[in-house]
Parts: sequence; structure tokens; C-alpha cells
Amino acid sequence: MSDETLPKRFRHLELEEKPPVPSEGKPVPIYDAHHFFEAGQRDFYRRDYESALRNYSRALRHDRQRVEAWVGQVRALLEIGELEEALVWCNRGLDRFNDHPSLLAMKGWIMAVAGDTEKGLAFVDAAFQEKKTDDPLLWLARAAVLFLENSPNARYCLEKAVEEGRGSWQTVVDAGRLALRYGAPELALKFAQPAQVAVADRPEILVLLGETYQALNSPAQAQVYFRRALALDPGCPIPQSYAAEPSKGWLARIRSLLGL
Repeated sequence: MSDETLPKRFRHLELEEKPPVPSEGKPVPIYDAHHFFEAGQRDFYRRDYESALRNYSRALRHDRQRVEAWVGQVRALLEIGELEEALVWCNRGLDRFNDHPSLLAMKGWIMAVAGDTEKGLAFVDAAFQEKKTDDPLLWLARAAVLFLENSPNARYCLEKAVEEGRGSWQTVVDAGRLALRYGAPELALKFAQPAQVAVADRPEILVLLGETYQALNSPAQAQVYFRRALALDPGCPIPQSYAAEPSKGWLARIRSLLGL
């Protein structure tokens, strides 16, 4: 699926790569589209967007009809601010999947971030008209566009996204991060607190809570959640102000946050 029209920086998305070598003594994983898509999702929610892009691309090499991987690539490109490339991939996906609502919503989101909120909202509205999916991404996209328009309805859309997510911790993180991005930390707290009880083992939720309390000017409470997140996953991304010096490594980060 090589395409020379793609910018050079992103042609690595299409390159053949050898699968990772399994650790000795462990069962050999099945390196299929599902495996690489899940790896992309893991990287996306750890904010490692370049790795997410590589894994979504691998998933598509195994199954070009996996629409979630197309959406994942578009979302990762949007997160790193590559709007032109995100639009290229979005349009390619729309050509393949005949106006899939999740891709339509992403196109609207991209256009709104690029400055055209009117056209962006039109694409998101078109996504809702398709009615082929219950993907909460549609509500997330509408919320993003409405936040950019300073509309109070954006908050309602985030609440609808969490409702449609039906307990998905990923949707909670998506909604919470959007709420923080657009200055609504109390809304992020409303989403994250119940999720923490339901999925206590997800460092992404704990990081979200830490960032939320940081935004609410409660640094001590934020540190509690960052400590818990690092205890579960020493490599999870936390604000630099709460981490040890990078040169000291992840063990020092834990010791610093635990007060050792």
C-alpha cells in the first residue's frame, strides 16, 4: 500500500518491518492485525504517538479493511499536530470505506482544529446521519469542534461520549483529556473518579486523575495519583514537574515520587 504522494516523514508507516522477537520461554504471540492494532492502542493511550502510528500501519498490512486502524492513524497524526497528513489518511480511508461515520467525524475534527469549525461541524453532523456505528468517537469529535467554537454544548457531548462508551476506560481517558485541554477539569474529574473504581489497574486513569488535580491546583493530590500510576507502570507518561530528572531513569522517578 505504498503511496509516494505521502510526505517523506510518514512513508515509514508503509514500510515492511520484522515482527518483534518473543522472549525466550514465552509462547509465541500471533502477529496479526488484532495484535498490532492493540499495540497501537496501548501506545496511543501512553501518548507514544509515533509508535502507535507504526503499529496501526502494521495492523493495516495484515488487514486493510480494519477501519479502527485507519481511525487510529488519523487520531495519532492529529495528536502530533500533523493536520495535513491526518487529512490525507482520513480521505484515503473515506474512499475505501464509503463515508464511514468514524472517519467522517475525524475529518470534521481535523478541519475544526485547522480553523474551519463551520465545515468541521458539517462533517461531524454528516457522521451522525450515517448511523452505522455507536462509536463514542462521534461525540468526542463534536465536543472538540464545539469547544473550539466556545459552545456550552461541548460538555454535553463529552458526557454523551462517556455514556456511549459504556464503561470503556479508553473513552473516559479521551473525554477527560479533551476536558482538560479545553479548560474543564471539573468535568474530567467527574469522568475519572468513577472509572478509577471500575478499573483500578489502569495507570492511564490514574495519570488522568493526577493531571486533573494538577489543573485544579491540588498538587499534593495530583502527586498521590502519579505515584500510584508509576507503581503500576514505571514508564507511563507523567508531567515532568512530578518526575525525577530524566537522566536518573525510571527507578529514580519512582523513588522520588515515593519519597525514598
